[in-house]
Amino acid sequence: MSDEMLEYQSDDLFEYQSDQSDSSTASSQVISPIEDVPSTSQLASLIWKYLSETGSSSKGYTFLFPNREAVDDLFDFPGLSVNPHVLTALQSPSPPTIEFFKSLDYVRNSDWVVYALTFEKDGERPGLYIGSGTDRQYGMHIRMRAYDHPINLSSPVVPALIKRAILNGYSLTSRSVLVSLPLPSPSDVPLLRHFFVSLEAAFTFAFWAINYKEDRKGKCPWLISDLTYTGLCTHNPLYEQLAVEGDLELTEEQLAERWQKKKEERRKKSLGGQV
Repeated sequence: MSDEMLEYQSDDLFEYQSDQSDSSTASSQVISPIEDVPSTSQLASLIWKYLSETGSSSKGYTFLFPNREAVDDLFDFPGLSVNPHVLTALQSPSPPTIEFFKSLDYVRNSDWVVYALTFEKDGERPGLYIGSGTDRQYGMHIRMRAYDHPINLSSPVVPALIKRAILNGYSLTSRSVLVSLPLPSPSDVPLLRHFFVSLEAAFTFAFWAINYKEDRKGKCPWLISDLTYTGLCTHNPLYEQLAVEGDLELTEEQLAERWQKKKEERRKKSLGGQV
């Protein structure tokens, strides 16, 4: 277990680390139109920093992202969209408040996404969760339907700290999309799933949506004591073992064949058949 995992705030989930910002600070972070879209360079730098310093449990990252240029190139992938307000927030001298995330757009479709969820309870410190939805067939739907009211607390998709928050009287107050991409072709799934988990990790650490008490390695651009919300993510996404890692060695034809087989398995399950 890494030293970071030992920092998990298991007992004091919503303990204040600083006074909540006043209403004027929160309202100032409601988004306004952006004339000049910020560069994704800083976001690419964060991904490369976390990949280089943190490491991962999947050898696929080393194979797919041997250098910083490989990360930069993926931001030009056709259809990829990064919310410009999020890029602006990363460059701000002060951290975003929960109101900022509540102001971001949310559209429910079949895209792949990196998303943010906010949870609130009157008189208590709000919570922030960042995740990704990259199902091959349904995109974000598999993740998002678990958060439809009422939230399915028995679903394995719903993380432990979100379940705890709901049981403690918190409510889901917003969903927002940080990054989106139309469903990719089967041949692009292994590469792009690694990329999306890398994006998830970058936002998780940059906005400190992770439930660690300390930032020992300087991953967050701001002081942790200046944040006015608590992270609800329990671990570094880069430590997750990706199911597509074994697909990296498959040809385009083999990936297409594998995808058709999985679609047929799902169809049979939806009809109640035996696979």
